[in-house]
Formats: sequence, C-alpha cells, structure tokens
Amino acid sequence: MKKFSFFLIVLLIVLGISLAVILQNNSSQVGLKFLFWTLPNASVGLLAIMLFLAGFVSMWLITLMLYVANTLRTRRVIGEKDSLIKSLEQEKENLKKQLDEKINELQNKIKEIETKFKEVPAPEKQDTENK
Repeated sequence: MKKFSFFLIVLLIVLGISLAVILQNNSSQVGLKFLFWTLPNASVGLLAIMLFLAGFVSMWLITLMLYVANTLRTRRVIGEKDSLIKSLEQEKENLKKQLDEKINELQNKIKEIETKFKEVPAPEKQDTENK
C-alpha cells in the first residue's frame, strides 16, 4: 500500500507540473507531423495533454501486462507446488502403510517367539554347592 501511495503522490506532482506548463504555454500554436498524419495548428497545451495521456495509457498497459505475466507465473508455480504436495502426501501414506505392515509383522514374530519361549522348559537349577 505504501508503494501505491508513493506512486499516487508522484503522479499528482507530475500532473500538477504538466498543468502549469500547459496553462503557461496555451497560447502558442505549433504544427505537428507524425508519419502520414498532419496537424497544422495545434496548441502546445493540447499537445502536452495528449502526450501526458499517451504516456499514462502506455505505462498503464505495460504495468497491466507485467501484472498478468506475474499472476500467470505465480499460478503456474502454485499448481506445481500443489501437485508436488499431493504426490508427497501419497508417498507419505504409502510409507505409513508399509510401516504399519512391518510393525504388525514384527509383533507377530514377537508373539511367535514368546509362545516358543513359553513352550521350552526352564532349565533346572543345579546346586553348585554339591559339586
């Protein structure tokens, strides 16, 4: 917002200076020739207004084109990031499923080992004193 306020202030200053020049030189008449177009008697003030408006419109169009290009680039990057996020989430889910399967497999092996361990008779204690 600060950039916009600064831009607006500069634009108003330039407009004020342009109006001062136009009012001071309004009585002068000049001829204008552009390519095949000729304007024999035109006021300097009128020409200054036309040039100012032409510059304003051209800068607005350039800014609009840059804004559109930036918006399209941003949307493309966001789309790429979204697809990357989706693929990473899918990979995360797959890894989570694999981990759960491994955990279940290991728990089953632990249960098997525990049951085998319970089935094996405990060795009898031998008196070491007797020997």
